[in-house]
Amino acid sequence: MGLSEKEAMEVESALIDAYPGLTNIQSGFENDRGVIHAEGVISLYEAPEAALKHRLILINVSRTVDDETTDKELYDAVRFSWKISPEKARRAEYILAVRKGLIIGAFEAEEWLPGTQENFPEFAVDPRRSGPREGRWAFRGRVAPDAIKKLYLFKRVPEVLRKRGAANPIRYWPQS
Repeated sequence: MGLSEKEAMEVESALIDAYPGLTNIQSGFENDRGVIHAEGVISLYEAPEAALKHRLILINVSRTVDDETTDKELYDAVRFSWKISPEKARRAEYILAVRKGLIIGAFEAEEWLPGTQENFPEFAVDPRRSGPREGRWAFRGRVAPDAIKKLYLFKRVPEVLRKRGAANPIRYWPQS
């Protein structure tokens, strides 16, 4: 008896995580697992589940941030650039950055724009990124107010939004 496709993807992701520096030509599916320090496991599983009270976009940035990521790098990772519904994005009150199932950043968009070089020239010169891509959206904004950060930061994403094997790093709340 063989593995299901989902099980095979889980094994592939686990092997990529187990061998640092190993990558795949075709990206694996998005998941909220991966290499994590013991302190991270403890903080994730001891964290209370977030009670979502606003119109939100949750963006999984697990592939682009780590424990050493600065606040500016987190902001850049969550704001640029996504295949996202611009209509839904503009309705969101806040954007939450998620890493391995834990909310690690809260932001407020001032405006959503196509993620082009003209709109975001600061990303065109970053050699770590592939640069702006057509058909993707990004926002200019700021860190959310302290009351919003207190409400969401370092809390777990509710189980209803944690779809195992989902390829899309974007989640909307309320779900539509």
